[in-house]
This record gives sequence, C-alpha cells and structure tokens, in this order.
Amino acid sequence: MAMTSYALGLYKDYTKVRVALGRYKAGSTYKTVPIDSVETLKDGRLAFFMTIPPGDSTGSTVTEVALLDTSKQVMYTKTLIGNEQIEFEADDEGALLRVALNFSSADKTADQRNAKG
Repeated sequence: MAMTSYALGLYKDYTKVRVALGRYKAGSTYKTVPIDSVETLKDGRLAFFMTIPPGDSTGSTVTEVALLDTSKQVMYTKTLIGNEQIEFEADDEGALLRVALNFSSADKTADQRNAKG
C-alpha cells in the first residue's frame, strides 16, 4: 500500500525544515555547502538550492549530490549520470544546483476513495 497524500504532505513539511546542508562530490572530494533556499515548485515538488562557489571545483566534475539534515546525516543522495554531471573549467564562476524532490502519491485511486468518504 502506498502512503496517502496526507502522509506524504507531512513528510514533505518535515523534510523542508530538517534539510540544512547540501553535499556534492567533485572528483574524489566531498564538499558540504549550506542550503541557500527551499521552494515549493508549481508541480508540488520541493526544491533545495545550493551554490558551488567559484574555484571550488576547478578542473573536476560533480558526479553526486546529497541533502543532509540538521545533524549532518544524509537524507537524500543521487549519483549524477551523463548530462546531469557538471564539469568545471578554470574560468567557471561556480554553479547553482537545484535538487527537486517529489512527494506525490502513486496511489491516486486510494486517495480518491478516501476523499469520497
């Protein structure tokens, strides 16, 4: 059984206040940065924005991103594949990364049944 839309909404609210840091892997080095902002997108996804500072990853490729909670534990991680990867050259000015999480229920039928009473 899938989580209801109500339960997913609670988890979304919890995630929004618990995520405090972003982490990315550039080459073989992990670097932690603050979350710049959090937004709810028009489609309902929760978007976390973080900045890779200029010069921080010169000559390397970002191959992984993660979201860490207030106690620095990983809540979400993703390995970047193909065109998702970010390659940095010497004159690059950094990058703004967006990690968008979907909290939609896959069980629309159950949600619709519950809404009818």
